Amino acid sequence: MIMNGLTCFERILFGGELADKLTPINLSDIGTASIETVPELPTRSLAIQFSDLQLKFPKPHQLNDPHKKAQALHAFANHELLAIEMMACAILLFAKTHPHQLALMRSIAAALKDEQKHFKLYVHRIEELGHCFGDFPLNNFFWNYMRKASTPESFLAMMSLTFEQANLDFAIFYRDVFLQHGDATTANIMQVVLDDEIKHVAVGSFWLNKWKDNKELFDYYLACLPENLTPNRSKGILINKEVREQAGLDENYINKLISYDDNYKLTQRKSWSSGE
Repeated sequence: MIMNGLTCFERILFGGELADKLTPINLSDIGTASIETVPELPTRSLAIQFSDLQLKFPKPHQLNDPHKKAQALHAFANHELLAIEMMACAILLFAKTHPHQLALMRSIAAALKDEQKHFKLYVHRIEELGHCFGDFPLNNFFWNYMRKASTPESFLAMMSLTFEQANLDFAIFYRDVFLQHGDATTANIMQVVLDDEIKHVAVGSFWLNKWKDNKELFDYYLACLPENLTPNRSKGILINKEVREQAGLDENYINKLISYDDNYKLTQRKSWSSGE
């Protein structure tokens, strides 16, 4: 049941049911409620609670199997749900400290609405494959960085230019994998996600360019990243320059990102795409 008496953003963050997370966005709610600090975790009911259990993500050659496909889409859906909660949190967190940045808050709210759309597309496809959201373990990895994003700059560096920028590459990669398996339905979902993520990365590109003064965008982005988050997290298995250009990232930024390497093992993703 959707909670009463709260703004849409409070319902998303503090309501435990999926119906709360999918509360329609009301732009007039921006700035009418705020929070002082980021909660330890977003509220979730038992059915969609976070778990310490981990499943190995399926290899591309396994994604013609309905169970493995549902498992992969479940992970993608959880990323979308985390993004929904994190964007709602950001609006509540910054609405009071940055009331003059209404345009930024509206952009985040628009992205949040897109994430709700993505989540519903994934969940519907998971159900077509014989599963429900919550059937597989759900991690809170992204949320750990939300607790370190104390400013709009760090939030956009984390969300738009790291997690969502990486999703440009992943959406293309998995779209093509599903097409290779003859699954146009799931491939079309990945294309919808890709088209929207280009817009979301553009939000981060626009605002960080606006705030960077005389700094290079990549250097400013690097300085804004929350602690222990590496730019290598903003790259997927194959790095696509064209979609980054569509998102407003300049050539110098893209080249610096491509050449950046801190040997962070979780970003050595070529092995993920192997058939082993």
